[in-house]
Amino acid sequence: MQWILSAALGMLVVAGNPGVAQASPFFPESQCAVIVASRPTISEARQWIRDHQWSHSARVFLGSNGWYAISATTVSRARSEELIRAGKQHNLYPDDAYCSIGKSYVREVDWDVSPSASGGLAADFDARALSSADKEFLQGGLALYGYYTGLLDGAWGQLSQTALTRLSRQEFQREPKNIDAAYVSFLTYLAITADGWERYYFDRLAVSAVLPMHKIRLTEADGTWQRWEHVDRNLSVSVDDFSYRSMGRLHNSLANDREMAGRPYIVRNERLWITSVQFGSGTIYMRSDLIQGTWSTVTVGAPLDLQGEMALITGSILIGRGHPFAPSEGGALMQHTTAFAEWMEDTDETDESTRAEVAVSPPTENSDQAEDSSGTGFFVNADGILLTNAHVVKGCNRIVVDGITAEIVAVSSAFDLAAVEVSDTESGDNMLAFSDTDSALNADITIAGYPLHGLLGGLNVSRGSVSALKGLSGDETNVQISAPVQPGNSGGPMIDRFGNVVGVVVAKLNAMKLASLTGDIAQNVNFAIRGSIAKVFLQTNGIDFEQRPGTEPLSPEDAAKMLMLSTRLIECRVE
Repeated sequence: MQWILSAALGMLVVAGNPGVAQASPFFPESQCAVIVASRPTISEARQWIRDHQWSHSARVFLGSNGWYAISATTVSRARSEELIRAGKQHNLYPDDAYCSIGKSYVREVDWDVSPSASGGLAADFDARALSSADKEFLQGGLALYGYYTGLLDGAWGQLSQTALTRLSRQEFQREPKNIDAAYVSFLTYLAITADGWERYYFDRLAVSAVLPMHKIRLTEADGTWQRWEHVDRNLSVSVDDFSYRSMGRLHNSLANDREMAGRPYIVRNERLWITSVQFGSGTIYMRSDLIQGTWSTVTVGAPLDLQGEMALITGSILIGRGHPFAPSEGGALMQHTTAFAEWMEDTDETDESTRAEVAVSPPTENSDQAEDSSGTGFFVNADGILLTNAHVVKGCNRIVVDGITAEIVAVSSAFDLAAVEVSDTESGDNMLAFSDTDSALNADITIAGYPLHGLLGGLNVSRGSVSALKGLSGDETNVQISAPVQPGNSGGPMIDRFGNVVGVVVAKLNAMKLASLTGDIAQNVNFAIRGSIAKVFLQTNGIDFEQRPGTEPLSPEDAAKMLMLSTRLIECRVE
């Protein structure tokens, strides 16, 4: 096959001779692609990938001569000869594999897209319309939210289908639709943006895994040994390189630990060892891959309440760099997710046809106002920018803050967030900083706002706690709080005990509407948009804000004083 590859591509460099290479738009300048095959048609390339079980990492590039090059991974050009030789010795790569800088590639091809149409959001879910990157992203989202435990391999089998079916039945009481996959994808996108989930390559071990890079820090390093720890949760990832004897001793010691709960999960073969053990408070997962004669080992530890995050990390471990953790650009999953986001934005907040909208009623400052109304906002920077809810400023002909006309500078109906700017007002020392982490369950919080403006006088400050880490119907963008919320509180800040913003008040449960459905009246069930979502909104709109960790707790009195300086009444005029 060597002569076929050479003749067909005309674009390969000899492994270990990176000096002649030029920059490629497909790979970093220091990298080259390991080419494992080439085929004259995309259907033949697709079949070769599936026959040789490369679906989890294969990339396909159309050459200028019309042939399709199949890449297994990218490696360092400086070490390409060494790495490819080792891969051949261990039957990881075929004998004629070698490295390409791809300077004659025309474009990358989404090789796993089925010709069958996927239909719209309401159509029955059909995984054949998704690319391998789409499937891998969807598997990762299902893992993150506790529905899937398995490899993120981009191969949609029974385990993946069962996970999506379980979500659809649990959340929506029906069989899977395309909108359910879009829902998972949308929530996963929010998590990626907030916590920075991305594929990270441990170059000394030649393995990679998807990690929350905004939330995890390298705390120890010595040679090949590294330990990464979550900044505010008890989650750790350790990596190292071992001999066979040392690796086996570690795995067997973990598998025989007397304190484990239940039987361990064990895999043992010539190239892969896995040991996963659950204890009373959490899980330890250890995976070792034979690479270049030694065993690259990744160990993940997490408490029971972070099993979703752990499943995403452990399921994503693979040899080489792999794909970025993202759906295919312009592919079926991205199209469905975009349509889902647009559907959310277009949905009438007063429509009572969905569960969430029947149960949650934003205060009276919503939708198309027929009369003047009011809400709350708070300063996020020294430029006079206030953050509030989108429904507070919707339908307003004029927005007034401190008696001064304010201008809308950004709005997101999907997140129900808006930023308004008011000049000629003092905000420099009055702005609130955001916490660098979201609040934990049962954490103390304080909210501020102008409820029932015209009936109650001035700013109202209330205390409570985070009573649930999700909103109605498992909404990941909201948290449930116990602090009292009334009409007019919408858009107000929610701060933690250190005085940092951890949320934006958004709604209270409409007890009367819920009672008409369930026959029971819920007490003091209110919601706030996560602080991490608010930060995403500000970042994507180029709005500056400060972020800081918790240091010294504030007294309740000092917290109230700070909120009085930073929080403002927002008046919506329809004149």
